Amino acid sequence: MSCFLKNLITMCCATALCFLLSLPAMANDFPIYSTWAEDDVSEAKDAGLIPFELYGDCRRAMHREWAAAFLVKLVEIATNKPIQDYDTEVFTDVATYNSNFDAINKAYAIGITEGTGDGTEFEPFRDVTREEYAVMLCRSFTYIELALGREILVESSGLALFSDGDEVSWWATEALGSLTSIGLFKGTDVETIAPDDTISIEQAIILSYRSLSFIRSSEAT
Repeated sequence: MSCFLKNLITMCCATALCFLLSLPAMANDFPIYSTWAEDDVSEAKDAGLIPFELYGDCRRAMHREWAAAFLVKLVEIATNKPIQDYDTEVFTDVATYNSNFDAINKAYAIGITEGTGDGTEFEPFRDVTREEYAVMLCRSFTYIELALGREILVESSGLALFSDGDEVSWWATEALGSLTSIGLFKGTDVETIAPDDTISIEQAIILSYRSLSFIRSSEAT
């Protein structure tokens, strides 16, 4: 076998190997959702509710910075009005080069989120629990109601439907109760609300879609 042919075969094998090794990485560039979530996620994407391109396993926990971005996007679409930009550093651990800097500041400015500890930090990469996200979502509804000039959420509670409803923290009882009573916030199964579990990215996307649908349907009634 000629030297040229040997080199050619070696190059072909090396190219094929590199391609095969790259397949997992290429696959991870695409978002992965649970089967049950795919239809609603698609609807949410069509509605413009996903604030940036997602990748990897979207069944993983949602961080605080992404929670801010998702809820700011929901508010701006529901009110059809952008929230004013705040270009100063509100939190010591959120630099201006953070890709969600604007969203975090907007969420803070309209009362969706607060600082942690003494209020100077945001902890952007900390996971969000289900009850924490319920409170943030309820605050988003409060802002939307003021912007639209009409009541959307009613004070009620659906926590009695869940066996662990009494495990919800006192500061989240009203928010989670209201959201469960109208079917926006559902349990992890028929009997469990799991307030201390982390909320996943796909769950947050679906909540945005359900919320926008509820807001628009309430306008028609």
